[in-house]
Amino acid sequence: MGVIDKKNFIEQVAFDLFLNQGYDGTSVRTICKKADIDPPTLYNFFDSKKGLFLAIFQKLQKQFMEESESYNAVLNVLPPEMQLYSIYSTGINYALTHTDETKFYFRYLLFCPKDLIKEVQEIQKNIYEFKYKIVYGILNECAHAGLIDVDTEHATAYFLSFIINNCFNVVFENWRPSKEELLDLWKMFFKCRIKGKADL
Repeated sequence: MGVIDKKNFIEQVAFDLFLNQGYDGTSVRTICKKADIDPPTLYNFFDSKKGLFLAIFQKLQKQFMEESESYNAVLNVLPPEMQLYSIYSTGINYALTHTDETKFYFRYLLFCPKDLIKEVQEIQKNIYEFKYKIVYGILNECAHAGLIDVDTEHATAYFLSFIINNCFNVVFENWRPSKEELLDLWKMFFKCRIKGKADL
């Protein structure tokens, strides 16, 4: 096994343990035993358990950003309201195809150990701001086109919450929506909560 492969393997083993046993419930000793390595090998790649955890979290952030950027590059060919639907459906499909990664994200969003809070919140903030900027711009287009008549900032926050809640249902409630169900749910949301709703 090459150096890069070994590093990736250690990260995958640790990811599974952090996901299923939690950060505090996972020791360096357990990681090494599962990965069939000794501690010096782990410390050759990561300075600490915390360093290993943050490397995994940052890797997940990078993966999400890269996949989102490659998709968002084609959004402009769609009408603004369909750009929003595409972002929504892509978010749900990401959760469906990356269930463990999404569950990992939620676990450490909701139950983050004290010594990780600062770094994890910074990573999560970067992801949120990345998504906020895109959605805010599209909703501004919708407002200028007369498609909506609501405060763009509130609408953006509400839209992102809608996606987060739906992704939560995918990974923790085993929700498996059809394309038709997704589209119907989106139409209802857009009509009732975005298009002219005054009490967002």
